[in-house]
Amino acid sequence: MITLHSVDSTDTEALAFIQPLYEQSFPLHERRNFSDVTELLLNHLMQMILIRNDGIEIGFIVKWKLDSFNFIEHFALHPSLQGKGLGAAAFKKIMQSSSKQLVVETELPENATAIRRIKFYEKCGLTTIPFTYMQPPYHEGDTFFPMQLMSRFAIDIDQFNAIKTELYQKVYHCF
Repeated sequence: MITLHSVDSTDTEALAFIQPLYEQSFPLHERRNFSDVTELLLNHLMQMILIRNDGIEIGFIVKWKLDSFNFIEHFALHPSLQGKGLGAAAFKKIMQSSSKQLVVETELPENATAIRRIKFYEKCGLTTIPFTYMQPPYHEGDTFFPMQLMSRFAIDIDQFNAIKTELYQKVYHCF
């Protein structure tokens, strides 16, 4: 059975499981240094969630609880467990935990991995937001990176701009 567990900065066992999965699952331009992640756990807006299946760690989610929506910054399952329905079960639990709009970032559909991820989110009930989005850089000297947003509920351009502004200000700390 899938269970979700909040992780704080003192949970060294959970963080020891999450760190290598985080670093292997996301290229450097799509993630923070892990020390920055653990520091952000002190921020009440960001939540690290450990995913367990029958008591065994299998993945994690980084979720931001923002004003009008929840933002999934990172979601990863151990590669050996992908494609077995466990990720979908965990993601559905996250969706059921709040009636707020839910937003995720995904790569553009330019390769097989990105297309697989997009299809996963579509099967979970999300749709691509049809407006241009650039992910701010995580590291000094990097540039904005083209990505796309997906959401649970359809949004218009004004809602998109409000979401983008809140992401830029609260998650990426720019502008």
